[in-house]
Amino acid sequence: MSQEHQPHRQSAERDTANLEAAAAERLRELELTPEARSEHSSEQAKQVERARETINHHEDEPEPAAAAEAAKPAQVVHQLLDRAQNYRDTMSSLQRKLTPAGRRFSLFIHTPAVDKASEILEGTVMRPSVALGAGVTGLIVGGFFYYFARTYGYSLRGSEIIVSLIVGGILGLLAETAYRTIRR
Repeated sequence: MSQEHQPHRQSAERDTANLEAAAAERLRELELTPEARSEHSSEQAKQVERARETINHHEDEPEPAAAAEAAKPAQVVHQLLDRAQNYRDTMSSLQRKLTPAGRRFSLFIHTPAVDKASEILEGTVMRPSVALGAGVTGLIVGGFFYYFARTYGYSLRGSEIIVSLIVGGILGLLAETAYRTIRR
């Protein structure tokens, strides 16, 4: 038996010993009193029998820790097997706390089709590093092109921003790859 169960077992043994001592003391009191013996002999026998039953019943009960352990694995296994139900319950409880507009948006975003498309894009093109790299590079390079075009009188075609976003996305992806390589 492991050490964690020994305190519970010792506690149960102490309780049983205390209960037996109290029952024995009560039995002695009932047997020693002459008036009680003559008047209530049948009642004494019943009380003695009840005390013995209580002691026996207490010994037959399983330890609370053992009963709790027996119930725990079934509950954990049930939770692990039903992830879809857990997800639905969590989403519905969180959506109840949202405003009506937020709830409608959440219901739309978490439909299976949109959720799956989001997961696919998150794993490829729309990674946070790509979006951050594209945004920062697009802002800097686009601002640089706009400043020089305005200062020196050049006209912009519109493709400068798109090209800078693509280059920024590639730079963000390269930066993430370098970071992961260094971190390993």
